[in-house]
Amino acid sequence: MLFPLIAAAGCLLPAQVSEAEGTIGGIVVKAADQSPVAGAEVVLRQFIDGSLVVVAESKSEPDGKYLFRKLPLDGEIYQVGANHDGIHYPGEKVRLSRRQPVAGVKIEVCDAVAEPNPLVVWE
Repeated sequence: MLFPLIAAAGCLLPAQVSEAEGTIGGIVVKAADQSPVAGAEVVLRQFIDGSLVVVAESKSEPDGKYLFRKLPLDGEIYQVGANHDGIHYPGEKVRLSRRQPVAGVKIEVCDAVAEPNPLVVWE
């Protein structure tokens, strides 16, 4: 499923990636209707010493696409996520290696609403 998403998102295909570099790309969409989200802050985190550490940041393009290139291929585990309307939405975790130098991650976000308040307190 990763490669169709990557091809559909217009990201690099494995044949276009150098042996020493990995790529994570995909799209940020609204969960409700799967429409692309432009300008979402996309954050790439890497597991380092048991903690997720921010290693790169970007913004989604007008068509919702994002791309991180030149990532190490030593079996590192990454997690990409998007910030939208003040909320962070984590995507799936991926491991890049020489056997799998490319990963595609779709990140689903929701629109925040101020009113009507969906929370109701009963007395």
